[in-house]
Amino acid sequence: MAEAPDRSDIVRAIFEQIPPPGWDEQPFFTNDDVRREYLLQTLIPELNKRTPQDQGKWGGLIKNGTFVPSDIVVWQDTREHWDVLTNTGPSWGYDGVIDGNWSWLQVLATGGGLPPEPEPIPHTHEDEMKASFLVLYGHLQDIKIQNTRIEGKVDALMGKLEHYDREFKAIQPQLEQLIKVIASGSGGGIDIGDILGGIFGRR
Repeated sequence: MAEAPDRSDIVRAIFEQIPPPGWDEQPFFTNDDVRREYLLQTLIPELNKRTPQDQGKWGGLIKNGTFVPSDIVVWQDTREHWDVLTNTGPSWGYDGVIDGNWSWLQVLATGGGLPPEPEPIPHTHEDEMKASFLVLYGHLQDIKIQNTRIEGKVDALMGKLEHYDREFKAIQPQLEQLIKVIASGSGGGIDIGDILGGIFGRR
């Protein structure tokens, strides 16, 4: 059971009295940026404004340091959160306490501004070394891929050279015989056509 106050009626009233433009059209529920703008600039500020006794403790949710969901409100004291925007309109769906690596996001009470960007996490020397290692690892992977491609081309070329070497060795005796016939200036009873036929007949 939730410890935070139940503000479901107020959330529904806000949605009915200040509805987001085109909320009954599909783009509103499929476009996170549009819903997030309505959540942070209208719904949460107006919720805090209408519940002064809650002391501005209704906020958004930050996941993993940067991501802000477009449909969640969080109660600061207990870190409980609710789904307040569904495909059918406003809701008050209790989702329990947020995870340890999630946090409450303060939303400006003016109704017109977005919360400041989260403070950047300072980088340590270890982080820089890790980043450099990852870059180096990426380069090595690229080199490995390129070498693999080159090795494949070299293997194919070697295969062709071995094939040509075998072919040359097979016709080498006939070539030597042809050279002797040409050098002697006479056929000596040997038909050159037979020799050439033997050479080119193998191709």
